[in-house]
Amino acid sequence: MRANVDDGTRVHGASPGPVRPGEVMVTRRYHAVAFPAVVDGELHGVIDHEHDHRTLDGDEQEVTVRVRASVAQWIGVYAEMHFGDDVVRWEWRGKLLVIHDDRRDGDLLPRTVEPDAEGRYALAEPWLGVSDRMVARMAAQHREALSILSGDQPPSPTPPMLHYLSQPLTLRADDALLWHTELNRGRVTEAVTRFVENQGTSA
Repeated sequence: MRANVDDGTRVHGASPGPVRPGEVMVTRRYHAVAFPAVVDGELHGVIDHEHDHRTLDGDEQEVTVRVRASVAQWIGVYAEMHFGDDVVRWEWRGKLLVIHDDRRDGDLLPRTVEPDAEGRYALAEPWLGVSDRMVARMAAQHREALSILSGDQPPSPTPPMLHYLSQPLTLRADDALLWHTELNRGRVTEAVTRFVENQGTSA
């Protein structure tokens, strides 16, 4: 298996994908969403099926990826939704990104990330690659959301992205997971609204 690298227009003929030249789709273990990024270094695993999240060997290792500003903003929205903004906060001060990884730890200094010469933000996390087949499935299920990720517009409460970011890892439609999806949808809506309000304040 290999991480998806595409010419920026097609994902194995399935549908238009979010990958621009030089980008691949990356995800985190036990997370159902992926984001386009340029990878610096080697990815230590590739997700080809949901079950791979549970069967990958080895410890999680940090890999630095570089993402466009709009993608970094969406990753921040997702992180605050997933962990809670009382724990994690992605703060934008103009073009400077300040990441508070654990606001409960008063001794932990925030990370600051400035854009590089290409306007991308370097994010070091235990990222994993996403196979062509998995990207094609995502494109079939979340065409509009991935189209949004291919652009450069900042986050806004658009239904396709709210739906995409609120998906649980397992896709069974049982009551518990449906409840979890609705809970996530409320949280991601709050995170997007907070981002929009903060952008207005800092403008």
